[in-house]
Amino acid sequence: MTQLGVPPTLRGTLAGTAQVFQDTSKSLLFLILAAIVTVYIVLSILYESYIHPLTIPYTIPLD
Repeated sequence: MTQLGVPPTLRGTLAGTAQVFQDTSKSLLFLILAAIVTVYIVLSILYESYIHPLTIPYTIPLD
């Protein structure tokens, strides 16, 4: 900013689509963690075990 000659009192902020993207990316980590917890709970109920929901997805080939 100093190379462009912009005064130090001038500040810039995001607006429009960039602002929406920034707001959405803040909640993205929470949504991913909530999805993982939900899948773990469902698999725990299906397999009636706390350890099998962790072991079964790792036995699936990643091809």
